[in-house]
This record gives sequence, C-alpha cells and structure tokens, in this order.
Amino acid sequence: MTLRTLRITGPLDRAELSAVLKRIAARLPDEPSSTVDALPGDFDLSAPPLRARLRSVAEDEHVLLVALPHATHLRFGQFLAHLVAELSGSQAPEFTPAVAASQPVDSRLDLAPSGDCARLTTELDVRFSGQPASFFLTAIALLLRRYTGTGAMTLGLADGSALVVDLAEDRPASVALSDIAAARRTAATGIEAAVAIDEFLDHSSVCAFALGEDGPPIAAGRLTLEPVARSSTPYDLEIILALRSHRISWLGHLPESLLADLAADLPALLAEILDHPERSTAHLLPHARGDRTSTLEPTGDALFPADATSIAHRFVEICQRFPANPAILTDAECLTYEELASRAAGTATLLRSGTGPVGLLLPHGPAHIVAIVAAVLTGRPYVPLDPHHPPDRLAAILSHAGATTILTDPEHQPLCDQIAPTLTVHHLSTVELRLADLAASGDSLAYLLYTSGSTGKPKAVAQTHANVLFQVRNHVDNFRITPADRLGLLTSFGFDMAVTDLFSALLSGAAVVPFDVAAHGVTALGEVLAKHEVSVYHSTPTMFRYLTDSLGDRRLPALRAVLLGGEQVRRDDVERARRVGAPDCVFVNGYGATEISFVTQHHLGPDARVDGEVIPVGRQLPGVEVVLLDEAGRRTCLRGEITVLSQHVAPGYWRDPAASAGKFVTIDGVPAYRTGDLARRLPDGTLLHLGRADRQVKIRGYRVELGEIEAALCAQPSVAQAVAVAGQSEILAYVVPRGERPDPASLLEALARKLPHYLVPREISVLDTFPLTSTGKVDVRALPAPSPTRRPQGDVPRAITRAWSTVLGLPDPPADKDFFALGGHSAQVPMLKRLLERELGVEIPLGRFFDHPTITALADSLSSLPDGTLDRVGDRMSRRRAARAGRRSP
Repeated sequence: MTLRTLRITGPLDRAELSAVLKRIAARLPDEPSSTVDALPGDFDLSAPPLRARLRSVAEDEHVLLVALPHATHLRFGQFLAHLVAELSGSQAPEFTPAVAASQPVDSRLDLAPSGDCARLTTELDVRFSGQPASFFLTAIALLLRRYTGTGAMTLGLADGSALVVDLAEDRPASVALSDIAAARRTAATGIEAAVAIDEFLDHSSVCAFALGEDGPPIAAGRLTLEPVARSSTPYDLEIILALRSHRISWLGHLPESLLADLAADLPALLAEILDHPERSTAHLLPHARGDRTSTLEPTGDALFPADATSIAHRFVEICQRFPANPAILTDAECLTYEELASRAAGTATLLRSGTGPVGLLLPHGPAHIVAIVAAVLTGRPYVPLDPHHPPDRLAAILSHAGATTILTDPEHQPLCDQIAPTLTVHHLSTVELRLADLAASGDSLAYLLYTSGSTGKPKAVAQTHANVLFQVRNHVDNFRITPADRLGLLTSFGFDMAVTDLFSALLSGAAVVPFDVAAHGVTALGEVLAKHEVSVYHSTPTMFRYLTDSLGDRRLPALRAVLLGGEQVRRDDVERARRVGAPDCVFVNGYGATEISFVTQHHLGPDARVDGEVIPVGRQLPGVEVVLLDEAGRRTCLRGEITVLSQHVAPGYWRDPAASAGKFVTIDGVPAYRTGDLARRLPDGTLLHLGRADRQVKIRGYRVELGEIEAALCAQPSVAQAVAVAGQSEILAYVVPRGERPDPASLLEALARKLPHYLVPREISVLDTFPLTSTGKVDVRALPAPSPTRRPQGDVPRAITRAWSTVLGLPDPPADKDFFALGGHSAQVPMLKRLLERELGVEIPLGRFFDHPTITALADSLSSLPDGTLDRVGDRMSRRRAARAGRRSP
C-alpha cells in the first residue's frame, strides 16, 4: 500500500465520508491480505482494500490519511476523482487500472536493472526464502548509510508500515540481517521500500513520510479537499524488488546521475553480502560509484620544479637567477632578492651554533620575513610569535615548542626579556649568502604554527620543507605565478595563509607585499594594493568585504586573481571581485587546513556562471585525495567530514601524541588528516563546504547549518555581512548593513518567507562592524549578548509556557512568538489542548489555540472564561506549589 494525505475543510459528516469510501472500495478488485500497522488518526474509516483514518484538528478542519492498494495499481489522482464525484453527487468516472508502479510516473525515473539482478534475486530467493524482504531492506539501509553517512533511518514499507533501522554500529552482515529480520518478520516474495531522506544530503536522520504532493484545493460539495504531503518533501526514493521477474526498479526525485549510482551499487552490495555474510558492515562496498572525485589540473605546463630539495635550496636558486628583482615591497622600503639574501644569511650565521626551534618576536613586515628565511636556511624550524598576544601565551608557546633561541629587534627586547629570560636572543645581521652554508633538507622541519586547541591550550602543527614545497608547487602552478607578480601578505605569520603567500612569492621570483591591517586599517590597505600593483590577493572573505566596501567605486586594475578562504564564500564575494579587479580577474574559493594547506580550490573565470548563494570549495588538488567520512570513520559518498589523504600532510602535532592520534590517521595505507569540517559532494565531484562539525547544531531536533542562515541574510539588499550563532535551543543572528540600517523585524519576516521555521533566528542584531580575530575572521565570542527573553508573569501564562515547552521541545519559548512559527503544527494542537486543560483544570475550546497562537494572546483570551474560573485556576496552582514545596522540605 501507498499512503496519501488529504486536508479536508468544511462541515464534514464522518458517516457520509465512511459510506463514500465503502462505495469506492467496492469498485476495486480485492488485494491479498497483509498484516499492517495501524494508521494514525482518531477515526477508523477503512473499507477493504482501502484503509483510512481521520483526524480532526479543528471543528471544520480534518486530515484524512488513506492507504491505497498496490495490487490494483490505483493512482491517487483516480482515487481523488472518485472521492470528489461521490461527495459532489456527480457521476463517478470509470475505474481504469493504472500502469504498474515500476513505470515512470511524472518526474520519477525508472532505471533498468543490471545484468546481475537475475542471479542475485534467484539466489536471494533460494538462500533467504523465509526473509528475502529483510535481506533486501538490510542492503538498502547499508547502501543509504554508505551514501549519506546516516546510521539510523526509517524505511516506509509497501503495506504502509515503517521499519526503524539502526546501523550506527558495525557488525557482521549476517548479524545485521538477523537484527532487521527480527524487527520485521515477513515471508513476502516482493517488497517495495519507499525512502524519504529530508533533502537526502543534509540531514542527520533518514525518515519516511507519506507519498503525495501538495496540490490545489478542490471543491467537493460543501467541502474543500487539498492533497498534501505529510512532510514538506515527498519520497525521494522508491525501490521495488520483484523476485519473480528478477527486477530491481528505481524511482525517485533525485538527480538521474545519483539514481544511476545507487542502482549500480545496490547489486554489488547484494552480491558482497551473499558471498561474504561474515564480513563486517564497515568493510562492505569500499569503492562506490558515488565516490565521485574530481581533481583540479593546472591550465598550463608546470612552472615550479618537481626536483626542489628544500625551501633553502630553492630560495638560493631564485636569488641567483633574479638578484635585482624586488622581493619585499612596503611603503618604507624595497628589498631586492640580493638584499634579502644578504640579511637572511647574516642572521642565519647567528643561529648556526644552536639547535631546536627559533622563536620570532618581530612585527608584521620585512624584518619578520628576513628572520623566517634565516631560520629555514639553517634547517631550524621557526615559531612565529605575535607581539600583540598576551605574554603568558607567548611564554607557554616557547616552552611547549622547546625553543632555544629568539630573533627579535630592540623595540621588542623588553617583551623578550619578560617571556624568555633564559633563552639566547639575537638581533638581525647581514653577510653574504653562500650555498655551502645551507643546512636544510627536505625532511627538516620548516616551522611550528600554533593553533587554538579544544582543551584551551594551543597546539602546534609541525611541517617539513618537502611538504611546504609541495604546497607551493600546487599554488604556483594553479595561479600561474611568475617573477612579474606581486602577492599581498595580509595574515599574521602564525597562520598558514601567510606560509602560502610568502613562499609562493619568494620561491618563484615574485614580490611579496606585507601589510599589517590591524595596525593601519582597511582604507590604507586599498591604497597599498593599488600603489604596489598587487596582482594576487588572498584573505578571509570578511577582510575582503571590508576592503571592497572601503574602495567604493575605485578599482585595482592590476588585480588578476582573488583567493578567499577560511570562511564561507558567497555569490556576493564573486561579484565584489569582478567589480574591483582587472577585467580578466579570476575568483578562487580555496579550502585547506594548517595541517596541509590548500587541498581543494574552485576557480571562476570573469565570465563563469555562478549558481547558488554559497560558492563550492571545488576540486581536490594534485597529490591530494579528499574523502568524506561519517562519525565512525566510514567512507560516505555524498556528505561527511572532509578527510585528506596525502603523503604531504603534517607529521603531526608537535609534542602532542594524544591530539595527533585523533586527527592524523592512516587510510588504505596513506597518511590522512581528519579536518573536522563537513562537506557535501556535488554531482560533478566538487565539494560544497558546510562549515565546522561543531557549527552544525541541533535546534529542537532539527539539524541546522548556520551558513544557510547567513547566506539567506546576505541575500537581502540591506545586508552586507551576516553571522549566525546557535544557543542551546535558539539561533541568534548579527548583520552589518549595506547602506541604510535595516529593520530587524523586516529581516525576520523575509527569512520566514524563505527558510523553514527552525532556521529563523529568535533575534537579529544590527552592528556597525563585526569584531575580528587576529586572522581576520569574525570573533563570535566578542559579539554582543542577545536581549533577555521576556518571561511571562502569572500562573496562566506560566502554565501555557510549560505546555508549549513540552510540545515544542523548547525550554524557554518566547511569549510573543507564534506557536506555528516556532515549529508547531495543527496535529500538535490537540496534545497542547489536553496538556493545558489538565494543568489548568478547565476546558478550552480548540479554536482558541488557532485564534490566539502566542502565549501572551492565549493567556489574555483565557481571561474571558466564565467568572471565577481564573480564580479557581490560581488557587489550584497555589496548592500545587505548596505541595511541591512540602515534598522538598526536610
């Protein structure tokens, strides 16, 4: 059977409806009997082979849930035509059996079964003659887990019942089969499984809902019938197994390529379970067709040599080839490669007598770059120290790193004495650079970069010269960087963005333009980029938005590439780049991690089409494989944690084996790093970044991607930037205006029209600017606290609040928000009515909940109850409080 739902409004006579259903059922051929679970509803109006239940949600509003028999191939449209005719007193149309369910219906697709189906279905029927349906359902559930990463799901069965499947934990395939067989005993020779996966890709649970599309209202006598789905989406997928005809048919509202992948992988999975029932479900279908990977290949010949042995050796080679080229450009000075080499070599001589990491306590500018080059020339890893950070943090970093030496300048000597009184301190020097002085190799550590740790203590990523060269090679080749280019360097040297920008310039003969945005401001940044003709720009999206706002109508004519990363990138960012850059400016959204730098990029040329509000992070780079894993570390096809397989991931966290063990793993014999970021794989193999796993939150049982809310806000004309933050049971949003200050209430109304109720923030705050971290990202912890929720006063409002809290799953529902806007629906109103009547001890008309849908309005409306009712309610509540207090007293 297939479930359909109708909303009926008007003066309904239940007895008349029951008689109508019996007359329709009498025209249908009998369907073989089957044991089915009871349908939800208050009134049973079943008339075999039709089964129906009616639920009344208001005096003139009802919901009819009907199960249509598959054996008759009765289409919902035919049933509806008969129902309308009967209720209207008109001539009922002649019943004509519909085409078999395996044929294409509307937008659905029927994909032919593979050649293995005959063998599989025959063997399945012989070996599992008592439970073929359970076997088939087990394979379907495992296939869906392999694609979506979802271990718990509900499959809607052909008889209208539902089967809850839990495959979160792995076990032998035969055991999983037995568990599902125990959950649902059946000896049928065929089974249809209808699976609804809310958006299929985005949600953490797989749920089955009744089939049926929303349709226009239809007049039927004094009634109005409105076909609806029990969910906002119909079934995404129907799979029909016919053992007798050896067919596995697929129908669905999914992309055809995805259906084709599923249809190809199911027979392979069935065969694997049949041949290896003892195999763990963790190891089934190791390679699925849905694992569509796509690698971004450079547009031309390689520019960066593959045989470079270390950063030091490549730098010396560049200095010898381009001694007069500018290496560092600032408003204060211009250092050629020859001058940079001389200063770095002189400082390196001061470091040769020691070993171990070298702390760098210097400002963001040429001196810091000289110190970095000096350290890599000696083969000693450098440890950048930001002078603006608290002294205690700097001291802790030096201690953890095991640094033995610090490079600084006279300005920062007092701070150096405070944080490292026992270490060797050197200032910068100058001598001639000689190739014989180089002590670095590919295996030498190049740097230690400290990132925030979940324990509150910073952890350090240690990276080798060989791995940095790998990163630079990809970057130079993908961006076609030559000695003619000038690269902006805007990020603190303690972050991997600076590593990419610095060494991509210095190891290709280009010039780097360092600029301290925190010290000099965004307006000055625009002037510096224009003055020094920066051709490749790299920053966070937030920083880029501030820059483009400050430029106004001015352009940066030398800017041929804009690279953004570190935060979600939106369509508006592409438009900004095209507005300020050169006519041929290429926009790139890059994704990476400190532990390996860039792993994917999405390149958009000046005329490239931009689909959607959020820009994908693109394809994996050469030398990198990006896979998606579920929470248990199993591969998934469509959605999961971004995990990077490469010989060039960092060796691990410096002096922290416990933290390394959880993130640095081995997959199929290849070193891998689990990023903690979530992504969706699109049909063309590109990845769409979904944010941090810890930014994916659950609000009242719904999984929420905060980036979706931010993108919807930024689509509003009055909003330049947006940040969404999740609390325990609510969402808060902050926006920076574009021009005139927007009205928060109007923004909330706009979101309510575009987003599901659970994605609409409780409150939107308008700020002039966002607070930023030292990396240029939005400092969420520094955002202002929301206004306090207005708590209802009085016994009746508090009782209503408790009832709402129980029904909605909200610990503190706002008194002025609509029940339905907070996620309630009409089917929950009777439950709310019963709870409140039991709490207050009075009867409340059902219609009052619809007419007064906020806590405040409902409480005010109850003041119209008969005289003395509220007094009795107050007395009842006082007695309850006294009784509870007495139980708590000793």
